[in-house]
Amino acid sequence: MVARGVKAIVLAPADSKALIPAIRKAKEAGVLVINIENKLDAEILKQANLEVPFVGPDNRDGAKRVGEIGAKALKEGDKVAIIEGVSTAFNGQQRRLGAEDAAKAAKLQVVSVQSGQWEMDKANAIASALLSEHTDLKALLCGNDSMALGAVAAVNAAGKTGQVLVSGFDNIAAVKPMIADGRMIATADQHGDQLAV
Repeated sequence: MVARGVKAIVLAPADSKALIPAIRKAKEAGVLVINIENKLDAEILKQANLEVPFVGPDNRDGAKRVGEIGAKALKEGDKVAIIEGVSTAFNGQQRRLGAEDAAKAAKLQVVSVQSGQWEMDKANAIASALLSEHTDLKALLCGNDSMALGAVAAVNAAGKTGQVLVSGFDNIAAVKPMIADGRMIATADQHGDQLAV
């Protein structure tokens, strides 16, 4: 993009650190760089002497709110697991922390935190293993809706639909019928159209 002579680049990075060298080159070429959705690592930007404006949601608060909805359907001491996104991504870290905040406030027992790498298949495998290992698991709190789809499939395959809650984040179209019929309890909408404005 820099070689093509673009004037601005809007980044929604999958990793909060990996694009810093490319951002430096873009800024040196006079390109305006704007960071959306997943915040770049503030410390690495500072070390690189780069300033990049960020526009995005409060992922921690959003995940906490989703977790609170699930917690209302559970009781103190119930076992839950968190399937987080990419562990090194800021939004993944914030969503995990938000889920942990909700679990702690409701006095739920977090029995496992594992990375599904934002992927449905990986989350499905993790959820299947968790359901086998923790037969009394009550909820799977997922860092995004793709992973929640994998978790819903695992819950269904285990014959535990309605017994194990699943939550997500992003409000993708595929989860709307699952929320409507109870296979998922909640998701968060980042209102991307408003962020884009």
